[in-house]
Amino acid sequence: MPLSRFGNKIFSDSCLRNVLSSASLSSYPVLRSMLMYVCICRNVTDRQVREAVTRHGVHNMRTLRKRLDACSQCGKCALEVKTLIREAQAENAMLEQQGMAA
Repeated sequence: MPLSRFGNKIFSDSCLRNVLSSASLSSYPVLRSMLMYVCICRNVTDRQVREAVTRHGVHNMRTLRKRLDACSQCGKCALEVKTLIREAQAENAMLEQQGMAA
């Protein structure tokens, strides 16, 4: 069973994946502050993907590839990167709605 270190604890990869997928990163600042490489081939982190969506208007894999060159070699990261793009878009939409309501 593959294991991952998270802080000073060790979790099975499936357990950690379940926790992270069910957690809203905005609710857990410790999780948000950690870097996770999502594209090892091109050294692209989750933070870079989120920033590309937030600051540079990336809205799909094609524009992300042009911006960061992620998912352009082996492609094993594509599903995770697509998920990150969707999450960042949802977070941006939520922040925009909160800004309009204030």
